[in-house]
Amino acid sequence: MSDADKLRASRIKLALMFLLPILAVGLATLVFYTGFGLPKSTTNKGELVQPPRQLDDIRVRTATGEAWRYQQGAHDWGLLVVNAGPCADACRERLYLTRQIRVALGRDADRVSRLFIQIDGADDADFASFVKAQHPDLELLRADAAELQGLLGQAGDPDPVAEQPIYIVDQRGFVMLRYLARHSGHDSIADLRFLLKYSNEKTP
Repeated sequence: MSDADKLRASRIKLALMFLLPILAVGLATLVFYTGFGLPKSTTNKGELVQPPRQLDDIRVRTATGEAWRYQQGAHDWGLLVVNAGPCADACRERLYLTRQIRVALGRDADRVSRLFIQIDGADDADFASFVKAQHPDLELLRADAAELQGLLGQAGDPDPVAEQPIYIVDQRGFVMLRYLARHSGHDSIADLRFLLKYSNEKTP
C-alpha cells in the first residue's frame, strides 16, 4: 500500500471515529421520540405515552401563580394527576393511590414527587384543607385547559381529565407512562421500582 493510500485509510478511520458517536446519539433520539425499533412486547405494566411529552412545553404555574418548570432541579421522578373542577371522589381516590404508591417504594420514596395539576378554576377552600391534612407532600400546580389537553389529550390518548390517568414523569420532565382505572397500584409500583433501580440517583 502506498503512502497516499495509507494516509487516505487513516483519514477514513478518523472520520468514522467522529461520526459513530453522532450516529449513535441520533439513533437513540429517534427511538426515544418515535418508538421505532422497539419490541412490541415490553416489561412495563402501564401504557407507554407515545411519543413522550415534555411537561415544560406548556405553561405550568404554582398555586401562588409563579412560573414553574420540572427541570428546575427540584424533581427526580414524578407521579402526576390532572383534574378540572372540584376534586371529587374519583380525584381524591387517585391522590390516595399515588400516596400509597409512593409509600410502597420505601427508601426510594423521596426520589418520587407527587404532582397535581388543576386546570384553571377557582380555589377550593375545602380541597386546600383536605390536601393539608391528607397530602402535605402534594405539589399543587395550575395549567391552561387547552394547553394541557394539547399535551396529554392528543389523538388516541385517553382523556387526561375524564379518565384521570396517573402519569409517570421521568427525570427530565417527560411524561412517559400512564395508568388507567384498569391498572392496579401494583402495576405502577413495579414500573417505578424498575425505573428507580436502573436510573441514577438525582444529583444535587
